[in-house]
Amino acid sequence: MDYEKRIEKAMEHAEKVKLNRELNELKHSNDKPKEKLTFGKFWLIFLLANFMVIEIYSLTAMWFFADLTPLVGLIAAVIGDCVTLCSYFAKSSKENTTGGIVYESAMKKLEHELENSSSMSNDDAVG
Repeated sequence: MDYEKRIEKAMEHAEKVKLNRELNELKHSNDKPKEKLTFGKFWLIFLLANFMVIEIYSLTAMWFFADLTPLVGLIAAVIGDCVTLCSYFAKSSKENTTGGIVYESAMKKLEHELENSSSMSNDDAVG
């Protein structure tokens, strides 16, 4: 009798697990796959984090030491931050235009040209 109750509980548990998996699959069925972080975005985030550390350190040093010499580092970090953002935005705006340089579209054009040239050479060989 005890054995049958254990089996029944195990079956109920298995059914709950199955229903939870199905529910989870339904919830996430329309989710878009995560896009891989591009090289440019990675370095942008790295530089921004680096500048934030410099800014926090400079402000902390100015507060605790009552000295304004860390202000030089702070100003340089802010200027570097602005230059980095502006250069990234300029690069992104050129890539995201209709005729912009995007690696995938350039590769598709190259593949299309190669297919056309190979089909032309095959037609010549047949004829």
